[in-house]
Amino acid sequence: MMHSVIIVNYKTDDYVIQCIASLRRHCSGHDFEIIVVDNGAKTSSFPAQLAQLNVRYLDPQDNVGFGCACNLGAAVAVGHRLAFVNPDIVFTGDALGLLKEGHDRFGDGSIIGLNLIGEDGRPSYAAGRFPSLGVELMELFYAHRWMRRRYATLAVAQTYSDSGDTCEVDYVCGALFGISKLAFERLGGFNLAIFLYFEETEMMFRHRKAGGLVHLMCKVTAIHKGSVSTGADSDFKLSHMEYGRKVFYDTRYGGVKRLLTRVVRGLRLLLMYASQRRRIFVRLLPTALLGRQLPPQ
Repeated sequence: MMHSVIIVNYKTDDYVIQCIASLRRHCSGHDFEIIVVDNGAKTSSFPAQLAQLNVRYLDPQDNVGFGCACNLGAAVAVGHRLAFVNPDIVFTGDALGLLKEGHDRFGDGSIIGLNLIGEDGRPSYAAGRFPSLGVELMELFYAHRWMRRRYATLAVAQTYSDSGDTCEVDYVCGALFGISKLAFERLGGFNLAIFLYFEETEMMFRHRKAGGLVHLMCKVTAIHKGSVSTGADSDFKLSHMEYGRKVFYDTRYGGVKRLLTRVVRGLRLLLMYASQRRRIFVRLLPTALLGRQLPPQ
């Protein structure tokens, strides 16, 4: 079997069903299986719905986090290539064919991402550069406001035109990407220390550090709705993004640079609290400075 499509559900049942329907509509010419790992269904009828759709269903019996759920899905996958798909993806073209084209061109040692648009038809975040101490310092001192050109070359999240062919990037958006099962296993999968957010960035940093490449296919074959399970600016999202970023920096840096990134992140949180008066920014100081994770909510 060519692809195993892995979807992690967390109270997004309707989105999962819509995602599966669009996948089968546009990728029917390919040999693939669909695996749904259920971190928390919204309705008790959800497993039965998936059974009717001939979808493999895994129930960890708890919300184990996105990365862990992906690892569970990959462990039972029979395809030699894995496609990780968020439930809020709606396919508009032959995405599996494009992933196959990317892997055939660049080899199974590469991670292949697909370009994305939002519901409004505008380019959506599809790839980016790895976060760095330089970016953190620019944002701390608001240098990105008056050094826009320099900041644009360092920006973490970027959008891409669909008029191009392919481009090499640091990492691609975890909402839709492909990797061979062998390469995924060699990496040890996603880092289980990360419950949600930054897991793809951290894993792809390890992939790049080991000599692997990451390519983005610029043709658009999917819409990404975004933040349907956590909310765009919720305390839950902010807390897990902060901890995920901390784990990423612990992977990227050691010694003095690791300490500096923690201090800079702590200062940024204080400034954000001063400007927005949201208690969550103060509560996240132990996360930024000491690496203490807030309990899952």
